[in-house]
Amino acid sequence: MDTMIRILTLANKPALLQEAIASVKAQTRTDFSHTVVMDTDIDWGRRYPPAVFYNGRARECGPDDYVCWLSDDDVLLPNFLADLAGYLDDHPEIGACYGGAEQYIYRPPDPPTFYRCLPGGNVWPIYTRQREPAGHLDGGQWMVRRSVLDKITYPYAPEHEMARCSDGVLANKIAAAVGIYPLPGVVVHLRTTPLSANVCTEDGKSIVAVEWRERRWGAR
Repeated sequence: MDTMIRILTLANKPALLQEAIASVKAQTRTDFSHTVVMDTDIDWGRRYPPAVFYNGRARECGPDDYVCWLSDDDVLLPNFLADLAGYLDDHPEIGACYGGAEQYIYRPPDPPTFYRCLPGGNVWPIYTRQREPAGHLDGGQWMVRRSVLDKITYPYAPEHEMARCSDGVLANKIAAAVGIYPLPGVVVHLRTTPLSANVCTEDGKSIVAVEWRERRWGAR
């Protein structure tokens, strides 16, 4: 069976979705499909996070496919598929890989403001149970062989305290099963917007992610 790259997106921010789609169309590698499922009524406080959708949809793909996630408010750089899928092509023994990310605070119509980098390159040669990527690796950075998902269990029950830790939990499970290997260079721009639905807690008060990240890291 021929390998196909599968890009999965669950969309609940239509105003930003077109930029995400445009970044997929601008890829230098073209052997991919892009599935977008609109969910404009989503409430992440009472539902599974995006990684559950990613994991469920991914299991519908062919066993030889490569699977990756693109949030509707993020933007793939043109080299994303070429770098990640190219690495998996050249290293059949590797189950998952990732590149670096630049994160931005995005308050339309203002331009995005850069505030931090998430690791790529040679930061860690492999993630393990001792070096867990929760909080350091976003689901938009990696690509995984579809067959790897048969080695992990997901999701948590919705009432579980870790059910909303979507990217970190899924990354840790993949890392424990097969490792996640880093590639040099930035492959994606991640944008936190006022529409970002995940809510963080600070001093007992709930605040939206864009405000929480501004307070934690600041924009520069």
